[in-house]
Amino acid sequence: MEHMAKKVKETGSFSHKRFTEIEKKKIIAQIENGELSAAEAKVKYNILSPRTLKTWIVRFASDPDLDIRLQQQYDRSHRRQVAFGIASGKQTPQAASRENKVGLQTIKVWIKEFKAETQTTAKSPSRRLSKEASTLQDAASQLKSLQLKVIALETMIDIAEKEFDIDIRKKSGTKQ
Repeated sequence: MEHMAKKVKETGSFSHKRFTEIEKKKIIAQIENGELSAAEAKVKYNILSPRTLKTWIVRFASDPDLDIRLQQQYDRSHRRQVAFGIASGKQTPQAASRENKVGLQTIKVWIKEFKAETQTTAKSPSRRLSKEASTLQDAASQLKSLQLKVIALETMIDIAEKEFDIDIRKKSGTKQ
């Protein structure tokens, strides 16, 4: 069906395919069945204008609300909910396609997004913990280094006080 168009009309800098009524009905049936979204059909069959598909839908679709599929956009949380419903077995991809009035390919993309998101979320606590552990280790090594430095400085002061017989440390209660 990808090579449906029999006639090609050259107009200006682009070619225009002509579809038979049967071909148009088959394309609209694919959209209705959820095999393709309108946008996917437009690309697959090289239909240049969304208006063309809209006209075909009005003429050939059994579902009068089908033309909504051309503009429908779903936010991330809705796509996540649909993908979760499919992943948990509450709904089939085909049912989700019909219910949301999008193509099956679109549903598959939503599922991929959901899987990638859950894998990232699953990895992120362990990454966060390893990052925090690394930061904690860095802080501990810095603390150890500073403690050694304090011990070295106190030792130098003790040696200087004994060698030169002077009081370097401040005595409490004395004026400066």
